[in-house]
Amino acid sequence: NLSGYSIDEALGKRISIIKSGETPVSVYEELWRTILAGQVWRGELYNRRKDGGLYWETITITPLIGADQEIQEFLATVEDVTARKKLETERDSLLHKLREANEHIEGLHGLLPICAFCKSIRSTEGVWHTLERYLRDHSSTKLSHGICPHCAEIHYPGIKLNS
Repeated sequence: NLSGYSIDEALGKRISIIKSGETPVSVYEELWRTILAGQVWRGELYNRRKDGGLYWETITITPLIGADQEIQEFLATVEDVTARKKLETERDSLLHKLREANEHIEGLHGLLPICAFCKSIRSTEGVWHTLERYLRDHSSTKLSHGICPHCAEIHYPGIKLNS
């Protein structure tokens, strides 16, 4: 039982005992307009349990028509979707944060002029920077320094390096 009320406690009571006050009045107006017209209504409601806790439910309300073609009663099928709604809210928040982060990332793209001799890079402002500075300022790349075997052989001829 989603609401926490027993059948005896709920029998004969108005549905307002579970209203949270969080669902817009317009949703209830549409609900009643639909089912009183003899049509099935489907939607989501944010309701309050007997213990005061709030929960989301998807609900389908079907009017049951008697032999006299009048609505005799209503049949409701209900599913607790609180966990799903929480996950959707978390997902939406994470997507929003991801979009914001992507807006702040300055990607390396397009033509990137590099000096053929010293390997400095010309920024979009026309200023020449070392490769290290350019990457530090324009990406989240972390650099470490080492020496390649070719340069080690030229600059330190007696040292053997592990590849």
